[in-house]
Amino acid sequence: MSFAAEESNTWIVERDMPQTRNLIPVLNRTTLIASGPGVPAECTVIRHVKELNIKKGPFWPAYGKYARMSAPVLVPEDFPCREPRVLDAPQITGRGEDVQLKWSNIKLMDGEGVVIHTDTWLGPPDMYHTDKGLNFGDIAVDTNYTARLAQETGTDGHAVSVLFTCKITVTNRHSEPAESVEFSFLFPRALMDNKTGQEIPLLEEFTYTAKGFSDPEPLDLLVCDGLARPAWGPRCLVTRKHLGPGERFTCLLTVKGKITGGEVLIVPLVSLMGRIPARYWQSSEIEITPPGKLHYSDYTHFNLVVADSRLFRVSTHKVSVEPSSPVVLQFLGTGFSK
Repeated sequence: MSFAAEESNTWIVERDMPQTRNLIPVLNRTTLIASGPGVPAECTVIRHVKELNIKKGPFWPAYGKYARMSAPVLVPEDFPCREPRVLDAPQITGRGEDVQLKWSNIKLMDGEGVVIHTDTWLGPPDMYHTDKGLNFGDIAVDTNYTARLAQETGTDGHAVSVLFTCKITVTNRHSEPAESVEFSFLFPRALMDNKTGQEIPLLEEFTYTAKGFSDPEPLDLLVCDGLARPAWGPRCLVTRKHLGPGERFTCLLTVKGKITGGEVLIVPLVSLMGRIPARYWQSSEIEITPPGKLHYSDYTHFNLVVADSRLFRVSTHKVSVEPSSPVVLQFLGTGFSK
């Protein structure tokens, strides 16, 4: 690699990590800048956001060491700095739809680097919901759910059992492969009583069959359901090292259980992890003085746990599959205090 002595020689890696905090979408963006052989460089980094993205919430905004990066950034093998210094909060200007986060006067000598971390609000907990399922940008999750009352009835003539089928198809819609994909689906069977820690069944005599998942007998775990309520249920997992362009996988969960009596809401939980070489938000504006050779790479690393876009409403008189957004927003809000 050749360069003129008066040129800068700069490496930049940007990584967007859509995450969730208490099921509220947050974006962790990391920008790494390092200087290789050449003259010293001076940099300015500007990110454009909306005022709402940095409105104060329980987990955002956060900058520098206070921003939560749940996985290290992948850098090229020849990246010239392994221990960059962490920059603090930016200068913030603008209002409304165009707010600028600005880090300026960043001076780098040969082998030096800096890292910028930010956590900003992305949207309400139903921002990924669609009529077909869930849309994570380049990765789509299409869902086809059915629910029906079983034929058998109790002494009062009402139905006592219910049958569910959950067919899920995950597709990589990007032109390049997705890497280290991990998709999971939790069907809650019982809630936890916060006072006693005991189970409150959503369905009794709960049974299920799972097809197309990595484990034919998924673990029964205590986590949270799509309304952030502590819940038990089978967590069904699919892992793929690579999911090629246009490639998809389909999985099926069939559930049967006895109705407990009163009306209950069953809200599944969906999680998605994986890397894809695509932008999630617009790139940062990065100015380098003097100009020279630039080595730029970026990618998105999903780390999301979200409420499913569908819920099941169950009673002895009726069972239905409904959009979950109204209930999810009622339980979780937007993440901002009123």
